Amino acid sequence: MSGMKSLIIERNRTVILLLIVIFTFGSYTYIKMPRESNPDIQIPIISVFVGFPGISVEDSEKLLAIPIENELRSIEGVRELKALATNDGAHMIIKFGTEYDNKEVLDNVRSKLLNIKSKLPIEAESPIINEINLSLFPILNVGLIGNLPERALTEIALKLKKEIESLPNVLKVEVAGMRKVY
Repeated sequence: MSGMKSLIIERNRTVILLLIVIFTFGSYTYIKMPRESNPDIQIPIISVFVGFPGISVEDSEKLLAIPIENELRSIEGVRELKALATNDGAHMIIKFGTEYDNKEVLDNVRSKLLNIKSKLPIEAESPIINEINLSLFPILNVGLIGNLPERALTEIALKLKKEIESLPNVLKVEVAGMRKVY
């Protein structure tokens, strides 16, 4: 270790020049590196819902959830599959590995659901397939509180909604918590 210290001290000008070169190239690379303000992050998770109005939880599990779950498990690359039977249908969450392409996975799920559709009850609705997309999740939540009448807070919220919607790259603005006027 003392040999390295003495080498650095003896050749201090070379070491300083080397540090300046590394700092210069590092700064140049950082400035030229492409960056996105809103990157599109692909998550290999797909949600499937099959509706059947009026069905019981037990029948939903037996007639919808188990057959669909068995069919979807045969897709290559499924890491995890969760099925939930409800009073009005069945809901499945399918997680894939990160190495799989979302378009390919979506096509595989659609083809498997077409195969199983003939085995489902006639009254069952067509499966609804949703891809999890982070760009559709809210980025900003704003809460309005104050010692004002409810009507005044509602007017402020609606004005704020219009102003936020006018900003570029804003997909949608929702106002929640207002009373419904009948």
